[in-house]
Amino acid sequence: MPLKAILLAAGAVACGIAAFVLYSMEGSRLAVRDHDVSVEGTILRSWSTRRKGNTRHWLDYTYSVDGAAYKVEERPVNGPLGGRVRVWYDPASPDRCVSDPELRYGRDIKFTLLFAFVGAILLFYAGKATRRRPG
Repeated sequence: MPLKAILLAAGAVACGIAAFVLYSMEGSRLAVRDHDVSVEGTILRSWSTRRKGNTRHWLDYTYSVDGAAYKVEERPVNGPLGGRVRVWYDPASPDRCVSDPELRYGRDIKFTLLFAFVGAILLFYAGKATRRRPG
């Protein structure tokens, strides 16, 4: 098998693994939401970072479950926020949570699709590279 095909196939496998991991992360957040147990949290800090022309928004918040306080830091969201936030949590593990703004952010699903698309293209070209040319 030509080296080019091996490298393209390795890239396709790496993209597939990345897509699977990101898909699992997104599924984990949605699974927390599916417990349908939520509380109102308080936003402690909302800020933006700018890097290479790309602005990202972040959120720190706190929430309480059965008298225990939980603090969540540096979660990506769509835009600057303030005040209160709905926090969904796992009743079996209340520190496992996701807020409504995080669910709306959806970054992982975008990257999942991107990695899957790039992996499919790499796999296509790896297949083409393995075909023998008449000579």
